[in-house]
Amino acid sequence: MTGTREPLFTLDEPLFTTEGPKEDVSAPTSVRAYVMMPPSVVGRFKEIVVAERRTTSVVMQRCVEDFLSKANNEPRPYIPYPLHDEKNVKMYYTLPSSLNESLRRRSKEEGRDVATLLLRALLDYCEGSPDDPVKLRFGGSQISGDSSSNGGMVG
Repeated sequence: MTGTREPLFTLDEPLFTTEGPKEDVSAPTSVRAYVMMPPSVVGRFKEIVVAERRTTSVVMQRCVEDFLSKANNEPRPYIPYPLHDEKNVKMYYTLPSSLNESLRRRSKEEGRDVATLLLRALLDYCEGSPDDPVKLRFGGSQISGDSSSNGGMVG
């Protein structure tokens, strides 16, 4: 048996190229930040994310888009009183830059900080979700910003 020294394959063409579309990469496409949130709301949101079988950033994006698409329909109280007593925890989120800018613009218009708007957006999203763990466990809303159901509200 005579051995030949022929290569098994040749690399005349590269296996991959690093060339892509020439885009402006100087502007970030998304923003990652954190806000301080009540643990009960963070827990409800995370359970909904698991139930929907989506990533946290996808559900957060939909949550904020839904919130921003609605007119400023301010329930009283804006943040339910039981949530004021909870010790807040950090909740990280990622949003597209354009959505984050819209959220900041809305916060400036309403005179509220972004964290308060995000909390209201999360509460609204949880209230409207069929996968809300509070609805599934108790058959109704326990913490609500809506004045029609007192749901543990003071006054």
